[in-house]
Amino acid sequence: MIDTWSKKRVQFGVLLAWVAFTIFAFRYFTFERLIEFDLNGQLEGTNTAVFRTLLSQEYFSGLALPANTIINFISPECGCNKVTQIHINGLVKSAHKQRMSVLNMEPNHSSLVTSTPSVVITNNNSEVVYFGPYGAGLGCSNTEGLAQTVFDNYIKGFSADMIVADVKGCYCH
Repeated sequence: MIDTWSKKRVQFGVLLAWVAFTIFAFRYFTFERLIEFDLNGQLEGTNTAVFRTLLSQEYFSGLALPANTIINFISPECGCNKVTQIHINGLVKSAHKQRMSVLNMEPNHSSLVTSTPSVVITNNNSEVVYFGPYGAGLGCSNTEGLAQTVFDNYIKGFSADMIVADVKGCYCH
């Protein structure tokens, strides 16, 4: 027969194992799944004018980028598309209200579009207002979204001219 002290040790061991497993699972599902948007720092120091030139050469055969356009870069096999879809839908809806064009493109495995899902917003002069992820953080869904915020500010007359690369979230490389 098991004495009381042995029962308590077994119960304590089970409790300790459960706490350890819970901490491990929490760490995995939060911190380990957050991925750098620009994993190798390829966008570091790139300004929007250089990015615009490279993007037009790589994706538009050297022609000017389309003006007043949202360019969604989506990799069909990326599991992060699902968690980002709310941001994509919101941005597309906002763009249509402003009579802006929306293009959906697949990245061509270049160093320019480092991660997906990502978005480019251009202004009336075909200049890049924003390039980066739709959102950041776990599931890229804990905020209204980086891209939506920049877009809303652009519509109000503020032009950010920014490339966001130093964030973590759900991205595919």
